[in-house]
Amino acid sequence: MSNRTPASQRSVPRCTVPPGHVVLSDRLSKEPINELLKNSVKVIIEGGLHNVDCYPISSMGVVFLGEESALSMDEMTRRKLDRLAKSSLSGLVIVEWYFWGRSRP
Repeated sequence: MSNRTPASQRSVPRCTVPPGHVVLSDRLSKEPINELLKNSVKVIIEGGLHNVDCYPISSMGVVFLGEESALSMDEMTRRKLDRLAKSSLSGLVIVEWYFWGRSRP
């Protein structure tokens, strides 16, 4: 048995995004971002987007981080951001942030 990481998890592949569409990871299909995007563009739900959460255009990858992940920068988050930075994609990181004293939805 090999200790090697599968290629799909080592790199950030490009994704073909048709005009007027956004490709969204299946992990986010039940999140509010999906409904928000559906109001303005056609959303394509795609499985297997290991290192990127969303492709708004073919040459850009977006990673969504929760406040805790951004503050703690655990190893998985660090690797995900490192792969995006080393890829040929333009990268965008969006951090979910809550004001102190405001309850979470």
